[in-house]
Amino acid sequence: ASFQNTINKILLKKTKEAMRQFRSKTLLKEKIPFVVAGGVAANQSIRENLTEVCKEMNFIPLFPNLKI
Repeated sequence: ASFQNTINKILLKKTKEAMRQFRSKTLLKEKIPFVVAGGVAANQSIRENLTEVCKEMNFIPLFPNLKI
């Protein structure tokens, strides 16, 4: 669990910074889709945390359906 928490924190920190840089370079203010795919998208903890980051940073989180 400690390893997963560390990875989660790093991913969230880097995601927030990438979103900040994107916003500053594009000057877009409206909600923009943020697509999460691959193995990361299947991790429930990461999905929940990225959803919160998206709300905070004004993005729309898009994840694949896990049932497919």
